[in-house]
Formats: sequence, structure tokens, C-alpha cells
Amino acid sequence: MLEAAEEDITFADAKFAVRGTDRAVGLKEVARTAFVPAGLPKGLEPGLYETGTFSPPADTWPTAATSARWRSTRPPALSAWRATW
Repeated sequence: MLEAAEEDITFADAKFAVRGTDRAVGLKEVARTAFVPAGLPKGLEPGLYETGTFSPPADTWPTAATSARWRSTRPPALSAWRATW
């Protein structure tokens, strides 16, 4: 598409450009072309896929557990555990 060496291509503002020239291609055009096998170089698999992972800087707790403990001065027969959610 840009016919340049990999190290001469820059990416900014959703455009791939050849360093030192005014030649540029938008990200949408690159994505469209990636899924057309006839327009790709020989041996290059069609598609545009990526996989990544994320590790937060601290533990996260998407759910929470709560426990409570209480003491009653009443005899056990008159005391009742009551949980409200």
C-alpha cells in the first residue's frame, strides 16, 4: 500500500504515513484491504487480528463478601440470626 520499509512507516492520528513524505493511508483503509486476499502480498494471511492481556496494578474485587458477627445478651432461644441483603 505504501511501498516503504517497515522502519520508515509511522502511525499517528489513525493514519500510517511514510516518514519524510506526504504519503499516508488511513487505518480504515488498511483494515479493509487486510480482508481482501487478492490485494495482499504472496504468503501473507488475510485478516487483521490481535490478542492482548491486561494486568491491573493492584488486585480488583468485582464482587464482595461480607460477614458479620454479633453477640446477644438474650438466651439463645430468644435470639435469632437475621441477615438482610
